[in-house]
Amino acid sequence: KKWKLCSAVVHDYTQKEDQWAYIVEEFPTEKAVRWRYDMSKREFFSDDVEVKIDGKPFANGAMRECFRAKKLSKFAVKSPEEDWHLPFANVVAKKYFKDSQSSVGDFNHKDKEQEWHMPFC
Repeated sequence: KKWKLCSAVVHDYTQKEDQWAYIVEEFPTEKAVRWRYDMSKREFFSDDVEVKIDGKPFANGAMRECFRAKKLSKFAVKSPEEDWHLPFANVVAKKYFKDSQSSVGDFNHKDKEQEWHMPFC
């Protein structure tokens, strides 16, 4: 029953117009490093990915700014040209401001590790 509901939600979502589709046409493909956290091993790991990143940030905080981006899946569903337009290709890329980057160091990984291990209330 839950799979049927999930399938319906995914189908409805994939029928909507992709608000970030312009990124595919307007920006070049770049190589990037994606960092992920493995909770079972309690460590970060990285892998290389291909992305297209909007040149204009849509939000920022004290230490970094956020950009709309599209990530190409390594598990191509159709073809690379079509996979850019899949809804799960939309991601947010974050970039540190130059003056805060030198003081961040390994702090970012430790900070994120603590977030993943915080107990739920």
